[in-house]
Amino acid sequence: HPVARAVQRWALAQRGALPAGAGVAQAPAPVRTAEGGCATWDGDQTQRATAEARDFRSHAGRGITAQVNGQPVAIGSVSFIREQAPDWAGVPDEAKLPPECTAVAVAYGGQAALLLGVSDRLRQGAAEAVRALQAEGIEVRLATGDRASAAQAIAAQVGLPAECVHAELRPADKQKLVRDLAAQGRKVGFVGDGINDAAALAEAPASFAI
Repeated sequence: HPVARAVQRWALAQRGALPAGAGVAQAPAPVRTAEGGCATWDGDQTQRATAEARDFRSHAGRGITAQVNGQPVAIGSVSFIREQAPDWAGVPDEAKLPPECTAVAVAYGGQAALLLGVSDRLRQGAAEAVRALQAEGIEVRLATGDRASAAQAIAAQVGLPAECVHAELRPADKQKLVRDLAAQGRKVGFVGDGINDAAALAEAPASFAI
């Protein structure tokens, strides 16, 4: 997963920054904060972290937690990581990320350690698919856990109006959105994937799991 690779590259670059025995190889230079843009990675996986994660837990729509060499590790939304690690000294503020990016934060040992800006890349043909549905009189909406600015950036690329964008939703919020639309007498179809969309997929009269 690209987020996992990004976290791994950060860990590999923290020469002396992590406690002894953290279980990662040490690269010769520290990571520097990028300003004004989202970073990209080429998918190289030749260097790998070696620590074993224990007590792994998934918190639907929020993040994950685990124990690595006896230290708590958490990866997820900024609000989730603030609950796990109140100490954010030295970590950039979410507001510094470009508007098209959604923030993913990392905490290690009870302290916030990293803030990633993650942006989606549209699949080929996505805009054409949305226009085809709209041409048939079907209203298309975007329901996402991403922050509002990132969701609006994607919506603009496929021609969705702002009022059809529902951002920063947890799984239960997506389910409620489907239920509310159906209660208005609409015929609702939901397209989604993964655990964050499972409740909405189960709620919708027509579901498309991809």
